[in-house]
Parts: sequence; C-alpha cells; structure tokens
Amino acid sequence: MYHFLGKKATIKPDFPERLDMAHLSDKEAHDALELLRLLVSGGQADVYTRPWREPGQRWRWSVWVQAESRRYDLETWAISVLFPPITPSGGDAA
Repeated sequence: MYHFLGKKATIKPDFPERLDMAHLSDKEAHDALELLRLLVSGGQADVYTRPWREPGQRWRWSVWVQAESRRYDLETWAISVLFPPITPSGGDAA
C-alpha cells in the first residue's frame, strides 16, 4: 500500500504477534497469544494499540481485561497469566 508521496504506508496489525513480547520465549509468547485470542473471542478481553508510535518502532499493545476493568501492557499481562504469584496454601494473596 502506498500513500500519495509514493512511500510504503505502515499498516497497523489487527492482533499482537510473538515479536511484541520480546522478553518471553517462543512457547510462552505462543501460549499467551492463544489465551488472549480465547479471551477476546469470548468478550472477556480486548486488545488495542496506542494511537501513535515512533517511526521504525513496533506498535505498543495494551490488553483490557473486562472482569478487572483494568488495562495492562501486553507483555505485563502475558507474564501475569503465565507466571501467577504463588500464595501460601490455605491463604489468599493480600
């Protein structure tokens, strides 16, 4: 796709990719993206990008979790679901 000056226009992706989670292994990123797809298709979460980005940089993704009414950075969300905090048995996290 080209704009009127003849340069290639940047197309914003529809969904995050493995490269958007640089600190995770391929398997971890794959697992997080599969879970995110399930949550989005079930209406439990939504993903979106910031409205702007620096030239040459990847889009920054956010995850909105409906049940928590909370926004997360994509990689922060992925880490929180892949590696939940361990709580002592018989007690709740404070």
